[in-house]
Amino acid sequence: TKYFHLFRAISSSAEAIKITHATELLETQGIKSLYNYMKSIFESAKSTKTKATKNLAVDLNFKSAYILCRKLNDAEVEHPKLTKLKEIVQEEIKNNQNIKIMIFNQYRDSAKELERVLNKIEGINAKLFVGQAKKEGTGLSQKEQIQILEDFGNGIYNIIISTSIGEEGLDIPKVDLEIFYE
Repeated sequence: TKYFHLFRAISSSAEAIKITHATELLETQGIKSLYNYMKSIFESAKSTKTKATKNLAVDLNFKSAYILCRKLNDAEVEHPKLTKLKEIVQEEIKNNQNIKIMIFNQYRDSAKELERVLNKIEGINAKLFVGQAKKEGTGLSQKEQIQILEDFGNGIYNIIISTSIGEEGLDIPKVDLEIFYE
């Protein structure tokens, strides 16, 4: 067709956007988030008609990066800032057992991972706080959101890990420390 080159350019742009997003995940979130994203590309390539996704799934460089990423994920390699976050949180909890910390994270899957990792640390009771939309298996009703904030205010949780919902003018009880993970 006469628009072949235009469609090819659009598809190439879509591939570049996906690769840029993958790079951002690696740089800001770590191996686990990148692995989950790349895995979703390979899984959706089986059933989608989207050329960009199919092209990435057969690209040798992308496959090689995925294999390396899977190995690093299996070895539980962490982003250095996750290690630093754990150190900061442990130090803050040690200095003040009643501290209330709010951690902001752009991505739900990373926020869920932060909740999982931080809850392994003695003295920490972290809770994920997200919006109502059901994405990636998460989503909280307004009632659940209110309950989490009440529990945070009452000291049941000492850390809330929030996506952008926490920045939207909600009445969040006194917070002693805010950490922006990105």
